[in-house]
Amino acid sequence: MSQDLNAPQAQTNGLVDPNVPADQGLSTLGLLMQLAGSVFAGFGALFLFILLVAAAAMGGRGEAGMMILLAAASVARSFVHRMAGTDLLYRRQTLDGVASPFAGIKRYFLVALGHTVLLALVMKSKMHVPGKVVVAISLGLMVWPALLAGLTQLPRFKRFATGELPIAEDKGFEGAAVLMTVLGATGTLAMGLVLYVFLDNVDAIMKQTVGLLLIASAVMLFIRSIFHVQAGLAGLRETSVDRTVELTNRYANFAIIASFCTGGALLLTFMMGRPDPSAIAIVCGICWLLLAWPMIVRRFYSERQFGELMAGDGASLHRRAPDFGLTGLGWLLLGLAAMQATSVLPQVILGTGGGSNKMAEMMTMFSPGGNHSPFW
Repeated sequence: MSQDLNAPQAQTNGLVDPNVPADQGLSTLGLLMQLAGSVFAGFGALFLFILLVAAAAMGGRGEAGMMILLAAASVARSFVHRMAGTDLLYRRQTLDGVASPFAGIKRYFLVALGHTVLLALVMKSKMHVPGKVVVAISLGLMVWPALLAGLTQLPRFKRFATGELPIAEDKGFEGAAVLMTVLGATGTLAMGLVLYVFLDNVDAIMKQTVGLLLIASAVMLFIRSIFHVQAGLAGLRETSVDRTVELTNRYANFAIIASFCTGGALLLTFMMGRPDPSAIAIVCGICWLLLAWPMIVRRFYSERQFGELMAGDGASLHRRAPDFGLTGLGWLLLGLAAMQATSVLPQVILGTGGGSNKMAEMMTMFSPGGNHSPFW
C-alpha cells in the first residue's frame, strides 16, 4: 500500500531527484534564455543600425562591410538563443511529431560555434589581432553554449531528449516568480535612484519642454517595477493559479503602457533637438528592451493557465514545487556566472598588464572584479 502511495510522486518527479520539480527547472531556463536572447538581439540590432548609417556616410569604404556582417551574425545568434528558450517552454510540432525540447539548444550551439569561428577568422585575417587574443575571446564566447550543451547530456536532463518536458507540479510558476522578484527588485532600486536624481534636479528638468514627460515616464517605470515585485512575491507565497496570473497580467499590461509612454517621451526629447535617424533607432531599441520581459511572462503564464483549463478534470493537481523555486534561482545564478566568465576568461588567459593586452584591459569594465585581478 505504501508503494502505491509513493508511485504517483515518483512518476511526477522522476527517478533522478524527488526534491526538484518534474521539469528540473528547465522552464525557468527557457524564460532566462528568451530574455537574454531578446536583450542581446536588441543591442545587436541597434549596433547594426549604427554601423549601416556609418557605412552609408563613408560610402561603404573600409572595413564597414565586415563589421556589418559580424553584427548581423551576432543578432542571428541572439535570436537563435531566444528560440532555444522557446523550445524549452512550448511544444514545437514537426513532421515527425513533437520536436525534442533540446533541439533548439543544439541548434544554438552550432550557430554560436559558427559565429565564434567567423569572428575569429575576421579578427585574425582582417584586423590582424594576435592569435592569443583571438583564442581568448573565442573561448569566452563559447562558455555559455558549451555549458548548455554539456548539461543537456547529463542523465538528469538527457532522459527528456526524446520527448516533451513534463509540466512541473507548480506549472513552473515558482521558478518564474523567483526571476520576477529578483528582476523586479533590481528594477525598483534602479528606477528609484533615477527618480531620486530627477526629483533632486526637478527645476533644471522642468525648464525643458518635455521635462514633465520625462519625470512622468520615470514614475511609471518605478510603479511598473513595484508591480513586478508584487507579482513575483505573490507567486512565491500563494498556490492560487488565478491570483498569480491576475497579478502577472496586471504587471504585463501596465509595463507595456509604460514602455510606449517612455518611448514617446524619449522620442519627443530627441526630436526637440536636431532630428537624427540614430535617435529614432535608440528609442525603438529601448522600447524593445522594455517590452521583452512583459511579453515573455504574459505568454508563459497565460498558456500554462489555458492548458490547465483545456485539460479540465484531467489537469494535474497544482501544488507547491518541492524546491520552492530554488532550482530556478540556481539557473539564474548559473547564467549570471557564465556571463561573467565570458569576460573573465579572456582576462585570465591574456593577463592584465602591458601595452599588448589592451583588449584584456578594456574587458575589465565588464568584469565583476573591476580592475582587480581576474582571479578576484
